[in-house]
Amino acid sequence: MSEVVEKTRKEEAATEFPSAYAPFLPVLDRLSHPMRTALKGHLASLEALFNAVQSRDRHLLGDFEGVGGLTHRGELSRILQSELLLRTEAPMEFLRRLAEHETLYMETERSDPSEKLIFRLIIAAGPELMGHGRIVALAGLIFLARVAHMRKTELHWCFLPNDRVHWHREVSVGSVKKFLKFVAFANPDEADIEAANDIWAQVFKDKNSADMIFQDWIIGAEGRDDTVDHPDILATTSNALALSMDPPGTGEARTGVLDLKRRRASVKRVRLEFPPDVTCVSALNRPFDPIRADLSGKINQLGTTIPTEKGWEPLYFSSNGTGRFIVRFEHFPRGLLFFDRSYLAGREFVHARSQARRDARGKRSFQVNDQTYREPIFIPLPEDAQLAGVHFSKSKSQINVLLQRGKGDNERLVFNHWIEGANMQPPRIKKVTSAHLFAKQRPHAIPFLLTDKLVYGYTTSGQPFTFKWSHALNEPSINILYKEKRILKSDGYFHVTLFEPRTQVQHEGPAGVIGSFNQPGMQLGIGLKKSKWNFPIEPGANFERLRGAAFCPGGTAMSFHPGQWKFYSGGLNIDEMSELDFELPRYERVIAINDDHGSPRLTVYSDPLHGGDGRFQHRWYHGSTDKPTEVRTLYKFGSSSQEIRGLRQLPDNQFAGVALDKNGDPKSLVVLSRQNSQYKKEVITFDEILTDAIEIDAEKMFG
Repeated sequence: MSEVVEKTRKEEAATEFPSAYAPFLPVLDRLSHPMRTALKGHLASLEALFNAVQSRDRHLLGDFEGVGGLTHRGELSRILQSELLLRTEAPMEFLRRLAEHETLYMETERSDPSEKLIFRLIIAAGPELMGHGRIVALAGLIFLARVAHMRKTELHWCFLPNDRVHWHREVSVGSVKKFLKFVAFANPDEADIEAANDIWAQVFKDKNSADMIFQDWIIGAEGRDDTVDHPDILATTSNALALSMDPPGTGEARTGVLDLKRRRASVKRVRLEFPPDVTCVSALNRPFDPIRADLSGKINQLGTTIPTEKGWEPLYFSSNGTGRFIVRFEHFPRGLLFFDRSYLAGREFVHARSQARRDARGKRSFQVNDQTYREPIFIPLPEDAQLAGVHFSKSKSQINVLLQRGKGDNERLVFNHWIEGANMQPPRIKKVTSAHLFAKQRPHAIPFLLTDKLVYGYTTSGQPFTFKWSHALNEPSINILYKEKRILKSDGYFHVTLFEPRTQVQHEGPAGVIGSFNQPGMQLGIGLKKSKWNFPIEPGANFERLRGAAFCPGGTAMSFHPGQWKFYSGGLNIDEMSELDFELPRYERVIAINDDHGSPRLTVYSDPLHGGDGRFQHRWYHGSTDKPTEVRTLYKFGSSSQEIRGLRQLPDNQFAGVALDKNGDPKSLVVLSRQNSQYKKEVITFDEILTDAIEIDAEKMFG
């Protein structure tokens, strides 16, 4: 795994952009790793066009001041004398250099003209500019923005054909997102361009004056028919970047040619090489990483409202109740890290552990000072895979993983498990239309699986499904359980499902009561255990509205409205169920609860990301009061509180969250453990764990 970490650092360094693009770093820094990888290569290729773009009409206006550098474009009166010597000594070579634009001219320098130049760019975002072409168009947009910035002028741009044309003044995250999401089923024509220019003239009336000149550009794909009725706009526009894709080769990365046209003439061409298709697809599916702005000092005293969950899965990490952790990384290395507290407890025995690992010959567990420690496991996730579910067994060293892979005709579900000391079995593969089941999954989500005689999981929308196989079947089968209870929330240990009004509920606890709810209800469960607790829930509740949740055996606290919380307990017996409504500041959330015969003790975190002070408190509510009767501060985070995400209770009464790196991946686990009535903080760096981890061969595991 040390090689993986080193590879990560090298790949991050490789995606740095040239200093000339520094003005656009607010956009470039937000790009996802695949998009950065794709764009960096294309921008490097486009640099070969920079002089050709600049020199053609760099100083069309203004008084002549002198001679600057050398250029491949110019007037014959400015041609170098050495070039003229070729005309008499080697006339064919002179003509060849002239035809292929290799002739050298002295570049003229002129004073700052009274007229001002404005770049107007139209991107022909038709069907021929989808896929790979869309990435090239984005690179061309950024390249021309860089040229405009160097010339201290403005760039206005739009994409056609579009019924609602909008001219953008700058290259921003929002405008790029709109462009990448835009879909058109026809190519723009001259009427579309004329209409767009009319809209520009209306919007930018202050720019449409006599002292303004315009340089019109178009970015598009070549290959469409050029007829009298439908002329090719790339051929009729003065300046263009025209893309031609080469035919795809078997197992080879795509290539293409970008043709720079000035005054309707081809000036220079550059070859483009694309990264693997998997990288390009990832770049288009997720061009930007989620925003991770530092909000310190930008929030007023009232704070901001904690947003809704947007998904049922736990994010970043999960723990199953026995001190075993699953951590998900989205960037390099992309995959799942599995480790348990026994490994963390043995970290101080570095030398002895190294010796023991050599003696163990690759086994996952080893002995040091009569104690058993288990090595971490890292399972890479293929670039084309979405995590459909994962299970880290409590009773034995077994990891079950279900992936969704491929698009279109190649969509499939892939299941396999890793067992300590056992040979890897071939994966179980079901070819089925399945991409839509997990398409909207949040980054770093860890959906759990329940495994017994079959695999039981939930789609990204919360719909349950089963994945099972037998020796009698040629391939596995999947069954979407549309009539079963949808999931509302899971923290990796507890999970809550929803059921409809007037559903008769069999309580499986010691009371054995059968009752019925007159309103929608929710059921709280732990893994595959039979004991479950049932509570009412407000109509229309779903994870799209959920703002926070905390669980304990027999109790739950949830918020569906800013600052308003409801606590339920005693769900084994409807007649003895208790509830409590209470309010919290909008920047506070409940991360743990404890039920003491209907009187809850809440653990509340004041979230600095939304205006809180990082305080971590116990609050007791006795009787039916909605105000705490006792408050005790357990810990207050310092400056590091801005970095912490996903703080929640672990099943062993510890609390944990993660700190993120610049790419939004977990970089360390922050654990609060109780020691003599006080909580102490421990920071566990994931780089160290990844270095020690045993990496599973993803190709053997998933095919």
